[in-house]
Amino acid sequence: MTDIEKLKEAELMQLTEEEEEEIYDLESLVTDGANARFPVKFKYPKQEPDGSLRMVNAGALIRPLTNVEWNNCVRMKRTPNSKTSNEVELLKKALYNTNGEQMNPKVVESLPNGVALELVKLVSEISGVDYDENLKMAKEMMGFSV
Repeated sequence: MTDIEKLKEAELMQLTEEEEEEIYDLESLVTDGANARFPVKFKYPKQEPDGSLRMVNAGALIRPLTNVEWNNCVRMKRTPNSKTSNEVELLKKALYNTNGEQMNPKVVESLPNGVALELVKLVSEISGVDYDENLKMAKEMMGFSV
């Protein structure tokens, strides 16, 4: 004969285990996150010897940016003639080559716009920033219809 009480207890234990979420230590997450490097693959335009253009796979490493780093990159006081952008400044902080070395700022400044935008979206995702929402707010603040 089956013991109903034991079955009830086992089922309750199973439900309780399924509902529990693992909680991580915030300090460990912050420390690990600042040092994390994530491999990314993206398309990059390459000109062939015959002059044609084709998209090739490229790879790099990115890291999440802290709140202070992100805000410093996007709120820098720049002159109207400045030769940089929020995206370039974000990538200067977050983009690494596949050997784990920070990307040369001149290389970052030379990225095609579409590639830079795609990389910034990836950086924003791992940094916990909704890039599309931030872009929408910035356009609204500048008086553009969205």
